Amino acid sequence: MNICPVQRRRVRLLAFAAASGVLAGSGVARSADDAPFPARPLRLVCPWPPGGIADVRSRQLAEHLSRSLGQPVVVENRPGAGGTVGATVASQARPDGHTMLLGSINELAIAPALDPRAHEKLIAALDPVVFVARGPLLLVASPSLGVNTLAELVALARAKPGQLGYGSAGPQTVHHFAGELLQRAAGIELLHVPYKGASQILLDLVAGHLPVGFDFVATSEPLVKAGKLKVLAVLGPRRVAVLPDAPTAREAGIASVEAFSWSGILVPAGTPTGVVSRLNAEITKALRQPDLVAAYAAAGGELDPGTPEAFSAFLREEQARWARRAKELGFVK
Repeated sequence: MNICPVQRRRVRLLAFAAASGVLAGSGVARSADDAPFPARPLRLVCPWPPGGIADVRSRQLAEHLSRSLGQPVVVENRPGAGGTVGATVASQARPDGHTMLLGSINELAIAPALDPRAHEKLIAALDPVVFVARGPLLLVASPSLGVNTLAELVALARAKPGQLGYGSAGPQTVHHFAGELLQRAAGIELLHVPYKGASQILLDLVAGHLPVGFDFVATSEPLVKAGKLKVLAVLGPRRVAVLPDAPTAREAGIASVEAFSWSGILVPAGTPTGVVSRLNAEITKALRQPDLVAAYAAAGGELDPGTPEAFSAFLREEQARWARRAKELGFVK
């Protein structure tokens, strides 16, 4: 049967339309430029320096996502300003799902609580994808300080008011709040020494340049077991598996000091719903893999991935909670 050129063109157009209809109804995730997602390598922005727990977890997650998404997922460290530098970089990316942010309590809850106007645009420029995990901080000390317990630190601080420095991951981060909560609860005065990230705190603690600091279980644990750090307290309700001899602050005599950090994945606002759903599903699957489950559990972390809507509600609650705490500590009026 012979088909004239006009008829042949009509057949091709009909076939293309039919194929497009099948794709549209198949639930295939598509990016902002309407290309199948992912169309190229992805970027996971970590707003903290290399070597810290956020960097470690970013790379573990990126490895799993690279396999499941079929595209490389590259971790990009953009530290500074308590996490807001990296968050800003991610928020300004094209909203097609190829840029993600490993956000944390610092830039997503504490910073907005302290200065809502300054961070309103940043928060509005990010869409939640999935909550990742929460875990307690540790109060750790340099062995050169010569204290072995929280009680001994409190006694030394009272003898030297304002002379002992404590390291934080930056001004008005959860580490900073932990230090202020400790001072208030114990009735002591410490000197705040801010850094750009928790990994830098560890270097100065090990070298003996910094007396005490706050850090995460996963990054402190090897140094503690090597005798290069001392744990004075776990700032959570229970001890952690990898450091079973480390007491909680409550066990050490200060019940009101608890400090947790948490993290979650976000994308630039306006990212297509289908892409957000795909990322939510793939990240949730990754977080259920045995290696990540074991890594978080050993460090006292609690994995709790859910829907984007659940993460959004959690963010609102945390921002309100830290706004109240900031007022209690006198950070804001």
